[in-house]
Amino acid sequence: EDPGEVMKAKAVIGKTVRDLASQFERDYAPKLSPKTQEDYKRIIQLHILPQLGKVSIAELDRSQIQAWHSKITGSRTANLSLAVLSCMMTQAMLWGLRAEGLNPCSHVSKNPEIPRSRDIRSSELEAIGKAMKKLEGTHSIWALAAIRMSALCWGRISEVLGLRRDRDCHLDEGYAVIREHKTSRKSGPKTIELAPPAVDILRALPEQKGNPFYFPSPTLKNSPLTRHGVYKTWRAVCGLAGIDDLHIHDFRSLAASEGEA
Repeated sequence: EDPGEVMKAKAVIGKTVRDLASQFERDYAPKLSPKTQEDYKRIIQLHILPQLGKVSIAELDRSQIQAWHSKITGSRTANLSLAVLSCMMTQAMLWGLRAEGLNPCSHVSKNPEIPRSRDIRSSELEAIGKAMKKLEGTHSIWALAAIRMSALCWGRISEVLGLRRDRDCHLDEGYAVIREHKTSRKSGPKTIELAPPAVDILRALPEQKGNPFYFPSPTLKNSPLTRHGVYKTWRAVCGLAGIDDLHIHDFRSLAASEGEA
């Protein structure tokens, strides 16, 4: 046997899913959109590494993956985690860390996902408004403003958080250009209308020196506030308002219905 090939094979066998995750985040993730990178890294840290981090890349099989997938709480979260792991396994084969062949995530039974539909009642909007007023001074002004913007605009929360002062918003004309969104790689930038109250919110936001974003991160330079930072405030809002089944994303259907009206 070729000693070099034997040593290479032993090195590959010793590689774990944690090793793969490090290479994946370093060499593959930068090719993705910032939002997708954030989602992938969160899923890897919360759902993949705790259970599979020590498992050998070369020996990970479908039965192990099926058992891991069945333990993840939340149908959508479990299916997204499986999709990320599948992508990692594909890269492992391309990088020579696993023998080429069928992806071990193939044929793993996914959880059924029921499309979610949730209308927001006027009484809930009133309760949310009162709760946000009470939280002023104890929660980030940018997080509270981002929630208000989501209720007024068509944009997703990630699109709102990505708005920059130096290029994206045309406040006098009442619109903003979203450069990074779900289908931006295929369709390019999109434009969203800014209602007068949304324009007022953006004009009133204090600027953080050296940070071009309307909703700046409190800890990272030249970075926007993360969605999870907003979600923390949103949970506080809902708790104070006595609402336990409402998502920020539900504001999109509200904006659509108001637009049609």
